Amino acid sequence: MEEKKKERGEIIGKKVRAIRESKGMTRGELCDLLGGIYSYHALTKLERGKLKDPPITVITKIAEVLNVPVEELLSEDEKFIFYDDLLKDPDVTLLMYNTKDLSAKDKRILLRILMLLKEESKRKKEGSQNT
Repeated sequence: MEEKKKERGEIIGKKVRAIRESKGMTRGELCDLLGGIYSYHALTKLERGKLKDPPITVITKIAEVLNVPVEELLSEDEKFIFYDDLLKDPDVTLLMYNTKDLSAKDKRILLRILMLLKEESKRKKEGSQNT
């Protein structure tokens, strides 16, 4: 049971970070928008997956600030972990920052497109290595 909570905390943290970054928001900006209910240090621990069971009140407020359903943060779906890997690329981060005025739905579509392009590129590389 303890391991499950740890995994859940890691998934939630990575989702929060990926969504925040996809909106071009810094951790400090998110912290400010949370209105003092969570410190910068605590938010950092959350995003790094160091909290086993983040408080639901905080998760609810983060979902509200990020304009996503709370269920999106709480679901076991790990798709945002893969988005998190994409956002480590400075070019992708810059691209996402430049799309900050898009709707949340359009940003999710853009992230899906980027994932498909990345997967296709990976398949091509693996194909050329096998020949």
